[in-house]
Amino acid sequence: REVVPETWENTGREKRQMITCLGTVQFKRRVYQDETGKRRKLLDEIVGLEKYSRYSLSAIQKGCFLASELAYREAADVLGWLIDDYISHTAIGRMVRQVGGICQAKEEAQRKGIFEEGNDVKPGQIPAKVLYGESDGVWISLQREAKRKTEVRVGILYTGKKVVGVGRKALENKVPVTKIVKNSQEWQETMLKTAYTNYDLSNTKQMMVGGDGNRWVRQSFDMLGLPTEFVLDRYHLYREARRAFGFTRQTENWVRQICEEGLEAVIPEMLQAMSQASPKAAQRMRKFIKYLINNKDGLLDPDCRAHIKSRVSNLGAIEGNVDKLVVR
Repeated sequence: REVVPETWENTGREKRQMITCLGTVQFKRRVYQDETGKRRKLLDEIVGLEKYSRYSLSAIQKGCFLASELAYREAADVLGWLIDDYISHTAIGRMVRQVGGICQAKEEAQRKGIFEEGNDVKPGQIPAKVLYGESDGVWISLQREAKRKTEVRVGILYTGKKVVGVGRKALENKVPVTKIVKNSQEWQETMLKTAYTNYDLSNTKQMMVGGDGNRWVRQSFDMLGLPTEFVLDRYHLYREARRAFGFTRQTENWVRQICEEGLEAVIPEMLQAMSQASPKAAQRMRKFIKYLINNKDGLLDPDCRAHIKSRVSNLGAIEGNVDKLVVR
């Protein structure tokens, strides 16, 4: 009230009811009319209450956190139990859309400021002599949208692996990214901003890129401008090999040879097996061989590439991350 301009007219008080984590709160606040005729409710603006919102910021935050782990109906039941009030599943959906819209607007403002307006960005501090980046996509169904499906793109950046138990390793300094983008350029800008703001790239000598060989996957980190080596994800390599040639010891030996010696070591035997197969099986084999040729530069294991001087870890972490990241 002390900072209200004298030109503003006091039009009285209005009631408002909020559902908070401590229960339902009712209060009155003054309403002013500014020089343009717009009605201003300063208490709502100072506290940060959204127009027409029935829930406090704390309640919305808890609802969104629960929605990231549970279905909307389960999240509504848990939140209602916590604050001792009824919460519908549609209210949880509105909370998620509200917070998601705010996050999306913030990300878009950051992207526009960096790539269109040239704003300075504080670089990251995590040392990364070798930086690892992997990406993949998951198609999800949509509701009440013009398109029936869309692809969620997932990326992870890390600086290596550390042993956390017998036969178990964890990624060091992992930074995940999950986003629905308009095109590959937006995705590349997102990965560039993520890498630059988290890692110290001034001393980065090598960028190791992993993925399934899809074009946008291979190009995810092009904007970083680092010396790059691509490694075809071994999960996809084994999966496609077994689909083409079956679950046999010969298939396993071929994949091992491909990773250690290169495609030339196995291509004659594969072509011979294809010539003796039925037309349908030969078609699958031909498709797999074409897949290998298109990703020939990513077949050798990193430690089998003579031109890589730095010691690097094996990739292949994206498949263990992609589903969990998309769900959350």
